[in-house]
Amino acid sequence: MLEIANLQNQIKSAIKYDLEDDPYAKLRFSAIAKQQLAEISNLPLQNRHKALTNLKRQIDERYLEEIPLVIANLPNKNTRERQQAYYGIMLLCLDDSLTINDSQQLNTEQLAIYAINIDEIIENNKINQMQYEYNKNQINIQLLALLTNNNFNSQLAKNIVTTIQLLLEKNHGDITKN
Repeated sequence: MLEIANLQNQIKSAIKYDLEDDPYAKLRFSAIAKQQLAEISNLPLQNRHKALTNLKRQIDERYLEEIPLVIANLPNKNTRERQQAYYGIMLLCLDDSLTINDSQQLNTEQLAIYAINIDEIIENNKINQMQYEYNKNQINIQLLALLTNNNFNSQLAKNIVTTIQLLLEKNHGDITKN
């Protein structure tokens, strides 16, 4: 029983602290954990342990079924996590229909390509490759151009760019350069 409580605490801690750089994953895993904890409460201890161990592994690997394979299968963990976070930010900013303007709707694969492009723009605008210093203005200009040139309505594009900037600043401190 103590091991089950320990696993539950590890899961809660991982969601709270390890997923700070991915708001979508944090939100989804919070919901998944809440649902799964309720579902397994009446299972035998061995089955509870197995379910919690599996959930902890999914959180550690940031495995979410809805993440397209083009991102989920990337071999480099850091790149995969960054691109997954940008993909998640776009999902959070879009409505469920994935509509980017009055008449255009995206599919998840198209959205994944935008996440990859966003990651490339941000990585190409690092001022110092050894630290997280970015050229904030260049990132803003290039991200807005990417999104608006691909028919995202301007307010949606601004929301996505602002959310990404906030995430970069939150995760890397006040070292983003103007």
